[in-house]
Amino acid sequence: MQALLSLLLLIALLWPGQFLLVAPPAAWAGASQKQLQEKQKKLERIRNLKKQVILKEKRVTTNILRNQKRIESTATSLKQKAEQLEQAKGGLTSLEKQLDVALGEQKKLSDEVGHRLRSFYMGEHLGMLDVLLDAANISTF
Repeated sequence: MQALLSLLLLIALLWPGQFLLVAPPAAWAGASQKQLQEKQKKLERIRNLKKQVILKEKRVTTNILRNQKRIESTATSLKQKAEQLEQAKGGLTSLEKQLDVALGEQKKLSDEVGHRLRSFYMGEHLGMLDVLLDAANISTF
């Protein structure tokens, strides 16, 4: 009888609202009021635990969703930063090429100035060179 009562309570717990007992079954007729109260208390505790589990499940689900949104946001941000990095690398490559061109041009101009100074010195136009070297400011010359 005890096993039957426990089985019925378990079924009622698993499928609440499915079993509506209008009158106690014949097996319960001999059960004492104290046993019924104990079973009702156990059933109430189980229902409370079930509510707590459902609330915890909702909190965990909310946390998972929040964390998933953070991960998606971070992944999007990371993708954008990677694209910006690639653009910056492309810009850096372009600047390096411009620097190489400028350095080549500077070397060419430096060589040309050196050549002109040598030709000026070799051509014995030293008077003009002395004037240039003695000038305090070439822009006023």
